[in-house]
Amino acid sequence: MKLRAYKSSDASDICSFITSKDEFYRWSADRYNKYPIEPSDIDANYKPMIESGDFYAYVLVDDDESVVGHVTLRYPDKEDRTSMRLGFIIVDPSKRGQGIAKVMLSLAIAFAKEELGAKHIDIGVYEDNIPARRCYEALGFREYKREMNTLPIGELCCVYLRLC
Repeated sequence: MKLRAYKSSDASDICSFITSKDEFYRWSADRYNKYPIEPSDIDANYKPMIESGDFYAYVLVDDDESVVGHVTLRYPDKEDRTSMRLGFIIVDPSKRGQGIAKVMLSLAIAFAKEELGAKHIDIGVYEDNIPARRCYEALGFREYKREMNTLPIGELCCVYLRLC
């Protein structure tokens, strides 16, 4: 498996990975103002951010070049090029529980450190997403902050973790 840069044609695969309204808002937080979204919505959201140079979108592809996961990297503080945040993490539902996210995030972390010079990498996860949190902690992330988020699906506690 390998990471490759996101292409517009990947948006339909990413949309197909979202299985419910609940999962959609947990994946996107407040970044989209409607559910469901279309592939063109992802593309319209990503295009200006990618062009800004502050946002990197990737997909994980298997040996057949099929998209099996998606992740983004961004600079949360435009003035600080040493800190990055992982986001929009999702894996093909038929591939979940097989370690795909761990592989994908390991590759994204290596890219952030080796190619972009990141010294600090953060990630946010909703408190009740135990499988994701275990994956992140297995990669070395540790909790540093909690914050309540109000989403269309209710109030959720977001746990922020930093790679140690």
